[in-house]
Amino acid sequence: MLHGREAELRELLAAAAAAFAAGRSTSALIVGDAGIGKTRLVAEVADRLRADGVRVAWAACVADGGAPPYWPVAQLLDALGRADVMEVPASAEPEFARFLLFEAVADALRDAAPLLVVVDDLQWADAPTLRVLAALRAHLAVAPVVLLATVRDTDPGAARTLDALAADRRLGLRGLAAADLMPVLAELTGVSLDAAAAADLHARTGGNPFFAAEVVRMRRAGRDAEVPGGVRAVLDRRLDRLPDGSETVLRAAAALDVGVTSGVDAVLLARVSDLPPAAVAETVAPAVDAGLLRVGHDRYRFPHALVADT
Repeated sequence: MLHGREAELRELLAAAAAAFAAGRSTSALIVGDAGIGKTRLVAEVADRLRADGVRVAWAACVADGGAPPYWPVAQLLDALGRADVMEVPASAEPEFARFLLFEAVADALRDAAPLLVVVDDLQWADAPTLRVLAALRAHLAVAPVVLLATVRDTDPGAARTLDALAADRRLGLRGLAAADLMPVLAELTGVSLDAAAAADLHARTGGNPFFAAEVVRMRRAGRDAEVPGGVRAVLDRRLDRLPDGSETVLRAAAALDVGVTSGVDAVLLARVSDLPPAAVAETVAPAVDAGLLRVGHDRYRFPHALVADT
């Protein structure tokens, strides 16, 4: 059962129903942090539509960059039994070959309609795949095909992806409320929390279901003081891409923010970091873009305690 995302689920199902009824396409980007529930939401949409007789083709992008060009597109076509579509005539000029590929992919999706196409973790897609997906919006305008893609908007590749693709709607997922977090954790870990424990965990994780489940598992193992390995891997990926100066200021903010829920004063952070106040904002801008720090009213805050601990 899906908890805390009922409004988003209703919106996506209503958009799909309207598109299928009108014989036209529609698209949506579901964006948010790692572990926030993007894939879970889209999977629920897929289950509901599949039960109504809609065909579903699912592809997932990979982070290591070792996949061949068009890998997500190839996955979609393989799911539809149309792997042959990727065979473009070798004699065609590059621009014409791309056009032929776009048309062939669109034809394959159109033939499978009514169809739900899902591309998971689109922030890791290669440029050729993004070009195909961008072109499909026009090629499938009058076909009953729904395209849903999930994007980690805190990942370094997200800006390129979001700039490359236009969609009919964009849904941003944020942390669950503490009350919604309790049944999700019970489902993920088998642990039932009371309201006080759920509120404490919510403050530590920002309501991120994956982060919260990892913390519960660590506590069950008697290692409450540590940052769970899965969470650290997600956060380290973002930290590793920051300029050296940004991480230095983040370390200062983490030291100053211990026990302070209101955040760190910008002037104090500048003094501790040995930077002019005007330079702090520029230095931490990459961290703000990566979702590792928030700024408002001349104060800097971490989105949740796990970031500060990391």
